[in-house]
Amino acid sequence: MKLKLFFLLGFLLILFGCGGHITLEISITITPGETVYLNEGYYGYTTIVLPNGHPHLVVTIDVQEAPVYGFEAWLMTKHQFDVFETTYAVSTVDRTVIFSDKTFTVRGLSPGEEYVLVFENGDFGWVLTDNDSENDRAVFTYSVSSY
Repeated sequence: MKLKLFFLLGFLLILFGCGGHITLEISITITPGETVYLNEGYYGYTTIVLPNGHPHLVVTIDVQEAPVYGFEAWLMTKHQFDVFETTYAVSTVDRTVIFSDKTFTVRGLSPGEEYVLVFENGDFGWVLTDNDSENDRAVFTYSVSSY
């Protein structure tokens, strides 16, 4: 048993020594209106159900701190989010990169359907972190409305 553990640790050291890295991200549930502290390597999410007659979603983000590479906002269906949480395969209804305050609108959604708004500060999306051993956190508040 000790020998297997020794070889596993040796393999991991070789892997890290060759420039590779293992990405482990942690999710947190976030609430509109509260200040979100999203550390590098984390993603935060909230669930949204659009009211009847409201096919458009408006997301407003007020940024206090953002990594130099930005962080991402994704709108996913509940199914897309479930697939992401189990396989880390990313498919979105809409996505945007955030560097500073931003408002975006997603049109043509299905009222009554469950959507998940995800803020991603890691390497699962289109923006990659700078992997410099410093915590490049994102600090922001956000609000969601529909019409």
